[in-house]
Amino acid sequence: MDVIHNGHSGDIIYSLPLVKHFCKKATFWIANDVPSDMPDGMIHPNGKIMMPESAVEFLRPLLESQDYIESVKHAPLSEMPAGMRLDFFRDWKMNTKAGNSADWLRKFYGIQTYSNMPWLSVEKANLDNPVICCFSRRYRNSEIDYSILKDIPNMWFVGLLEEYDFFKNRHGLDNLNFYKVKDALEMAQVIASAKFYFGNQTFGFSIAEALKIPRALEAFEPASVVVPSAPTGMDYMTNLALLNILLTQGFVKDQKLKNPIGATFHLYLGDEHGRFL
Repeated sequence: MDVIHNGHSGDIIYSLPLVKHFCKKATFWIANDVPSDMPDGMIHPNGKIMMPESAVEFLRPLLESQDYIESVKHAPLSEMPAGMRLDFFRDWKMNTKAGNSADWLRKFYGIQTYSNMPWLSVEKANLDNPVICCFSRRYRNSEIDYSILKDIPNMWFVGLLEEYDFFKNRHGLDNLNFYKVKDALEMAQVIASAKFYFGNQTFGFSIAEALKIPRALEAFEPASVVVPSAPTGMDYMTNLALLNILLTQGFVKDQKLKNPIGATFHLYLGDEHGRFL
């Protein structure tokens, strides 16, 4: 069966509950010429095209490792087959700044997607119960103080090197290591090995959500489109909430916070034009 999605990698991962439920062996089509729809001032690694060849080749091993996906095809939009569309939300009058990305498609097809259950399956990387994190500079709350993580051992960042450098330097996390992955399958294997995962609304979090590992999301209230499902999923929008998560998970002892309930949201952290109050 042909399925078609022309959005970014995270949107593709959030479409998979429907694919898993509906398809025994899907051919997954992704267009190579759809322009990006990023807001002004926001920088995306894929540049001006939603899914350039480099992004598809990074994602391909993960998709093709799933038993319900036969292959991934990358072609011009004009060559897409008449298959099941997985990105209707881009064309219809749907509020794409609210709801849960993993459940958007059931509104169109009336099919239960079981997004509260794991929809990715991978082997774990050979790591000793690491704490994994991934934070982009998009969709951020600049009031969250991650220096609270400075004493957590065996902590690794997966994502782009420049994102790692920005996050580590901003919060003084000398304990944070960088894990370079060759593709999305290896990234998923590293995340699957995690004792716990922290992140914002990124591709990395879509994988953590799909695997249903213990995880916590830095919520972005102006466009809160990811809802971690219980019992292993949590979210936070204040330092107080982050501290309570760390306390319940046994990562830190109780401590005083400089700004327990502040929140300032940015489309792109570092660009004041992308700031939400």
